[in-house]
Amino acid sequence: MQKQSAAERVAFFREMAANSLVIHEITQVVAGPNATATWVIKKPGSSSYWTQIIVTFDHSLIVHGDATDVVCFSRYHGAVNDTARDVVAWIANKDIQGVTEKAVIGTGRDACRTYDEDVALHDLLEYAEIYGKDDPQLKETLLKAARRLEDEDLEDVRRWVYEETGDPEFTNFGAVTSSRVLWAWFLVQKLQELLHEGIKQDGTKSV
Repeated sequence: MQKQSAAERVAFFREMAANSLVIHEITQVVAGPNATATWVIKKPGSSSYWTQIIVTFDHSLIVHGDATDVVCFSRYHGAVNDTARDVVAWIANKDIQGVTEKAVIGTGRDACRTYDEDVALHDLLEYAEIYGKDDPQLKETLLKAARRLEDEDLEDVRRWVYEETGDPEFTNFGAVTSSRVLWAWFLVQKLQELLHEGIKQDGTKSV
């Protein structure tokens, strides 16, 4: 186990995605009515590593394929005349909190939120430093929880911390956005990058 913040975890997955998607290209575009659209991006010359990204009638954004299970980003609030590209930009340009919120709405919390042991270790040590300054007993409890992570299941440690503190605020350590949602987000960002490159190449704006 190695201490890692939630932000560092996102950066790790982002770098992994960047390396994996570096040569992906748009291989199929289908423009539908009412600002709906479907794109397929994949490695050129390969039948695998494909992703389909769909903008639906209600401006939800669905991502699925070899890289990730289905993720649906929902509750877009835009103008009546917004295009499918606007919906892509909506998710591509959000921060991690916004992306997670929209994924939870469209896909469900269980698929979008999870717990990570390395992040849990980071959070517990940070909690101990911040909240333990004026409460030595709480600090010792949190540091003990960090040590228990080495040998115990994360869920068991979370339960123990609640029993010791009686405060649910201290049981959310290790909570992160699932890798499924992160990959979907990075794939949408890759699509946006490819769409922008298409505009630069021919000067026109496609779907």
